[in-house]
Amino acid sequence: MHKKHRNLSALLLIAALLSACGGQQQQTEPPSKNRTDSAFRTEFMASFTKQCISSIPKEAAVSEQTAQEFCACGASKAVETVTPADMTRMMAGGRDQKEIEQRVERAVEPCKTLLKRPS
Repeated sequence: MHKKHRNLSALLLIAALLSACGGQQQQTEPPSKNRTDSAFRTEFMASFTKQCISSIPKEAAVSEQTAQEFCACGASKAVETVTPADMTRMMAGGRDQKEIEQRVERAVEPCKTLLKRPS
């Protein structure tokens, strides 16, 4: 059972990460670094959480609240690990995509406990 949750959470987080990559938009003029970082974080967390929640299969028997908490946790951990440059490399299918996915997987490990508790 724990292996099933581990595999599900890994798949959900990778799907959400890739979706968050697609949510980034090109800037037409260079904004300040702080504004760019803030916009990146906001967009990334919203895209990641939304995609993660929508990726949870009904047969996973995860409550809506647990899904929200798990995905929000994953988004907050992932955004601390992934940079805008990482996102660009992932969108381009860079050879370091696997390494970025593994970094995110390690970062979100603490969030998996949310899937193991009773709903």
